[in-house]
Amino acid sequence: EIVRLCDPEAVGNCSSIMVHGETQRGWLVDRFPHAADRIVVTGNPRTDLMDDEVIAATRSDMISRIGEIGEFILFNTNYATFNPREGDTLRFYENCLAAGVLQAGDDADMQYFRDWCDWEKNNLEHALAFLATLEREKCPLPVVVRPHPGERLEFWQDALAGRSGFLVRREGDHIAWTSCAKMVAHTSCTTGLEAFLLDR
Repeated sequence: EIVRLCDPEAVGNCSSIMVHGETQRGWLVDRFPHAADRIVVTGNPRTDLMDDEVIAATRSDMISRIGEIGEFILFNTNYATFNPREGDTLRFYENCLAAGVLQAGDDADMQYFRDWCDWEKNNLEHALAFLATLEREKCPLPVVVRPHPGERLEFWQDALAGRSGFLVRREGDHIAWTSCAKMVAHTSCTTGLEAFLLDR
């Protein structure tokens, strides 16, 4: 996926290509051997956002915002194909074409998109079952469901309307939410890695 999304034209136009680690560098060097001297391991810049000083700056504001909740479980979602912020799945597909993530008329890309949609639909069914289990088992902590910025908030508000123990929230910094949570559950989102690095 990393190699597939790396545009050869972009590689040709960059004086430096910064990658997360040696494995990623190896994949890109295999694909673009002419650019090997420009592919540099720098680490993942998102981890810098979890520096104690950076978190402290956002955490104090977040603690005051969520103080009324107390301890909570954070549930981060990521369903932009099934629940895009604007339009529907077809609109999301068209956005992928416009961004160059998928190529129009490419059978392999169309199958890839279908598989992506099927995977998200299946994942969503399991996520909803997980939330229903928390409700049925009377989870002792409130569950804050934080939809991905690329999703419609209303889907989750409707799905959890009238069900006790759930809050749908998206305001504030996602790392601050993660750092304040007792634990984090996610649906295949980078926030899962961040939660791990923050010991949540």
